[in-house]
Amino acid sequence: MISLSAASATGLLYVYAAPDTKETLQGAVVQAARRASQIGEAGTALVRSLSAALSGPSQEESRQKRALNTLAAAVTDWSEDKSKREALVQLGRSVLIKWLLSRALDDSNKLEQAEAEHALLNLLADATTASAVLNCEGTLPKLLELLACTSDAEKLNSSLLSASAQVTLTQVPSLDEIKEVIDKARSESSVLTQQVAVRIMGNWAEASVINCGKIATMQGGQALNQVAAAAASAGHNRQLEYELVRTMALLARDCPLTQSLGIDTWLRQLLYIAADAAAMKHWKLASQALDGFSLCLWQLGEADGALAGSNVFALLHRLSLEPDHLLRRSIITAVGALSHPDNMNDDERQLWTEQILQWMLSTDTGPEIRFACGQALAGLAAAPGLEGLQIAHKWLADLLVFFSKDVTAYSAVRLKDEVLNEETHQSFQNAVAVMPLFARSVAAELREASDQVGAYQEPPLDPEHLVTSVVSQAEAQLRSKQIADSVLVKAMKTLCALVSHDDAKQEWLQSTAILALLQRLTMQDPLTPEAAPMAPHPILASLGESTPLGIWRQSARIIAMISADASSQSMIRHTAWIPWLQAAASIEDCKLSSHAGRALLHLDSARCFPSKNTYQFEHNLYEPKMLQRIKSTVAELQSEVEEAVDQIQSALGNNEAVMERQASHQQAGPRLVMRDGVHLFDPTAPHHKVLAQRGVATMAAGAPLVDVVFVHGIRGGAFATWRREGVQNLQPGHKAGNLDHLYCWPSTWLPQDVPQARLLSMEYAAPASGWEAESMPLHGTVGQLLNRLIAAGVGQRPVIFVTHSMGGILVKEMLNKALSETAPAHHRQLAAATSGLVFYACPHLGSNLANIGWNLRYVGASPAASVVHLKPGKHLEDVNNRLKEVCSQRGLPVLSFGEGIPTTINNMLPKLTVVPETSSYPGYGDFVLLKGVDHINVCKPPQRSDVAYVKLMEFLRTRVQEAQNQSNVEP
Repeated sequence: MISLSAASATGLLYVYAAPDTKETLQGAVVQAARRASQIGEAGTALVRSLSAALSGPSQEESRQKRALNTLAAAVTDWSEDKSKREALVQLGRSVLIKWLLSRALDDSNKLEQAEAEHALLNLLADATTASAVLNCEGTLPKLLELLACTSDAEKLNSSLLSASAQVTLTQVPSLDEIKEVIDKARSESSVLTQQVAVRIMGNWAEASVINCGKIATMQGGQALNQVAAAAASAGHNRQLEYELVRTMALLARDCPLTQSLGIDTWLRQLLYIAADAAAMKHWKLASQALDGFSLCLWQLGEADGALAGSNVFALLHRLSLEPDHLLRRSIITAVGALSHPDNMNDDERQLWTEQILQWMLSTDTGPEIRFACGQALAGLAAAPGLEGLQIAHKWLADLLVFFSKDVTAYSAVRLKDEVLNEETHQSFQNAVAVMPLFARSVAAELREASDQVGAYQEPPLDPEHLVTSVVSQAEAQLRSKQIADSVLVKAMKTLCALVSHDDAKQEWLQSTAILALLQRLTMQDPLTPEAAPMAPHPILASLGESTPLGIWRQSARIIAMISADASSQSMIRHTAWIPWLQAAASIEDCKLSSHAGRALLHLDSARCFPSKNTYQFEHNLYEPKMLQRIKSTVAELQSEVEEAVDQIQSALGNNEAVMERQASHQQAGPRLVMRDGVHLFDPTAPHHKVLAQRGVATMAAGAPLVDVVFVHGIRGGAFATWRREGVQNLQPGHKAGNLDHLYCWPSTWLPQDVPQARLLSMEYAAPASGWEAESMPLHGTVGQLLNRLIAAGVGQRPVIFVTHSMGGILVKEMLNKALSETAPAHHRQLAAATSGLVFYACPHLGSNLANIGWNLRYVGASPAASVVHLKPGKHLEDVNNRLKEVCSQRGLPVLSFGEGIPTTINNMLPKLTVVPETSSYPGYGDFVLLKGVDHINVCKPPQRSDVAYVKLMEFLRTRVQEAQNQSNVEP
């Protein structure tokens, strides 16, 4: 006979299950001994106690019975101790659990039944052993059967609910097992059994999409509806309602067989639960019920008309008066789900738009609720036609008013005794280019223009004039729509000005679901490759930028701003913006392609330099868990695929390919960030992507050898200043007025002539007069430009500055600041990397025109703050002498151009020489006087053969050759 001295609980249970099978007994003994040795003292002690019970001279059947009695007593006793009950479960596993359940359900011996039930309660009290119990095949229906017949149902119910809240059901249930649980849920004999049965269904749904499908197939959705209806009739049981709401929400979100579930029948039950829970101040349950309602509605696409019209909005309005923020978020989500035009009339849409905007802009609203507000507003604004567009306009107008409340305009920043201390420097960094009153006036203008679109006009009574009236009304509608679009462009520009220099405001803006607003405003018009919108009505000629191009530009600009935050990249990638941005980056319009290109580079750099802070908003309540899991594993799979490819390449002997790919993942330097005001002349150049993926300091193949940075002057722009001579700013809608790459010589010529260079252009507020726009003193602009350049990686490789007029003064002031002893290391690095300076008509020693303009302030004029720095005087002389000294010490090359003829300032004044030769030549470097060219056109060569371009190219090619020699890179 086989010795049982080493047998354990598992071995005995196998014997009990199959006493006549010798092989089973042998295998069980070996397996049990192995498990006991792994468990340690607890397992060894149990084996000894069982060995003693088996050591008598009785027959095998008697010894087996005595051992089982010993095992029962041991299980009851050992289940009281955490380490010992874990040993029991590891030794006995499923056989032990099923044996305990069979004893607990056998009422022939009340003592043994009570002991088994007590042991099960102890096993359920610990997460580790509870997982083994609940994941044992066929156990869950048996536990529900036990719950229905036990004398202590309350205790077992509490244990099962607590255990199931901590345990993930990994065991795949059979259809029969699911049917048994659903039948238990349908049974009205015990509410406690229903609670646990519905909880089990929810856990199954949460564990697997396949389980969801099985539940739907076995009529689980209809069972849930029956349970909910019965619970409402019998009096509300909160725990059962919690379980129903949770399970319905999980199934609505993840089940692929929504029609089989019958979720349309759940809507009314969920609303009843929400209303009753709110009346009893059970905010959590009310909130969860509304979330479940929203999920069901989202899956259905639209609600039952009678339900939406008679009950739901009255309930939501009543609930909106409650103070609970969790409930408020759920109300907002429900409004978004109900925003389909078939569910909501115009009056309701307007009421909820006002209410949600009020909540969004409240100071006590957190980011999660604010984002929910944005999503709901996006749903409301998605209504077709003018109604939805007017909601989007109102949304934007309220954002302008909100951001205007706590800003400092450029003109409000003052220097004391012309000294720039740390306090005023910080003020400059946070200052904006618009006055708060102006922002509010633009908001009011947008609301008014939007209201005029679609305004009703009484038709004439005279039938003869009816046709004429219809035609004139159509023209009036078109004009009002175009006017509203033009004001919209102004409003979007104003919003950009309010937030462009403040990361906190950009993050706040992101939390309002601004991408959804931009999508409603932007994607109503198709993005054509030429980006050449129709010319507007003549009445709009004075309104400025053409639309929809202006809307496209500002939308891409806002996306570029918020995408600078690496934590936003996942949100942008999960929208329709990526293909739109890719198309926009290839558009002929310089501004649109630059903004779109910057946004794409930010997304690339965020992917390669992931942020430690991820965007935590639950921005897609309705996204199936299966899709969430797919998204979360894509990155892991990608790395595994790349590793497998490396192994294949190595096996084939292609080690160079492996090394090249691995080198491409090595990152150098900080992440690339192109702040607002930094533009790309050639957005699709491959070297931009290299810097985005590898870091701004990379010297890998494909990275640029040098940076060439263009800086405009007063009344200039990042692209307008650098257009070819003869290209005028024509009427809106004409391609030349749209700043096409074709007309901008750095965009057209330089990518071909110096492909090794990264071509950047800086933009800043540079009006000549305070009547034109806000501007800050030169010191503030210098600080802003310096920070933007460093963020873009300028200073990591040789850099050549190409400037016009005041842009040259800005660069000189910037270098002067960066060369100071107190400058931080990254500022000094930029100054050290400067390998060349090009000045087009720069007033190195000042301009008498600036002197005249500044003095005119005494007779009512309003010169811009920066004009004072262009007056001849000691400060400019000191800065020039400092740079002259640096050029002499370092051999820094300088090329200066001078204007040859006077310039027409306006029709009321005679032609004036803005920068005379004595000021445009700094006294060092090379100087070229451009005869026959005025101040405006001095930087606008009409063709490649023009001396202004030929000399520049000679200068740039020399700098590129020097950079190649320095880095030992072959030309």
